[in-house]
Amino acid sequence: MESSRSSDPQFALRLNKLLKEKGIKNNAQFARAINKAAMVTHGWMRGRIPRLPEDWRTLCKFFDVSSDYLLLGKTDTQVIKVTIEIPIKNNDFLYSALPDTEETQDAVIASLLTSLKRVMQKKLDRK
Repeated sequence: MESSRSSDPQFALRLNKLLKEKGIKNNAQFARAINKAAMVTHGWMRGRIPRLPEDWRTLCKFFDVSSDYLLLGKTDTQVIKVTIEIPIKNNDFLYSALPDTEETQDAVIASLLTSLKRVMQKKLDRK
């Protein structure tokens, strides 16, 4: 069964490099840090590619890297930082910077929409 799963030695190298940079010394420590089963994280450390979107989000957030970097090694800087300023009054939205790739733009917009939904829900809860 294990042989049917997609595996990539380059993914394992990048993941293990990120673990070392983060000071994670072993699989058990990694599993605890991201609240996953040690069997799962062990597979990732050996190059097994995560299949679930939530696992990708967990890894990208934990290491502060893009999925492009983690999976493909793309980007020189590893980290894509986006600064968004949102003055709430007057319904004025100002974007200080918008990322270059369409995928990253979609992720920023989705995150922004999620944040706005939370703000609106808080306002409704106060009424």
